[in-house]
Amino acid sequence: MSISRTSAYADLGDACLRYQTARIRQKHLQFGRHCRLEVDALLARAASVSRPGPATLGEFVLTGRLTACPRDEWMAVLMDSTEIVVPDFQGAPSSLAIEKAVSIVQSRAYLEKRALQLLVPFTRDSGHWQLVTLDFGIEAQRHECEFLMCFAFRVGSGELCITSPYVEIGFSLPVPTDDNPVFVLTVRTSVGFPS
Repeated sequence: MSISRTSAYADLGDACLRYQTARIRQKHLQFGRHCRLEVDALLARAASVSRPGPATLGEFVLTGRLTACPRDEWMAVLMDSTEIVVPDFQGAPSSLAIEKAVSIVQSRAYLEKRALQLLVPFTRDSGHWQLVTLDFGIEAQRHECEFLMCFAFRVGSGELCITSPYVEIGFSLPVPTDDNPVFVLTVRTSVGFPS
């Protein structure tokens, strides 16, 4: 394994640990003031038992998108075949984008539910929307979003194909914040629908 990939995974583990620390501290402030909680000792013990690592997102591989402006990006695939796309930064996956991806994957159920509410008007046949890509790469930047959730429509129990209706939902932050972010969702792209 290359040194750059190893350092990217180390950054991923540190980002996940920082995120979990912030979550525990927030919950303690909200609900746990009546009991004593040694957050630092708890986190040190958790880190020594099992440190989160690249298994969270899978291994990133370099991909080249063939578009009007060819570009290199990195992609990992989750257990359910959802693709995670992050931009290239000096020959390695962007550690900032990986940090964002870890946070979004951990909140995925809630965010996906919000996105699916926007897709109700696009649903005409019996079937369901399937999340196929979480894009933190250049496409998200082009749409001025933090990330894109890309969905394809699966009719009945059929397979997804190149002609399946496809929608990209953009998640943007009108007011950047480190605390609980409130994303504004908009449909950025829709393809494969009858006129």
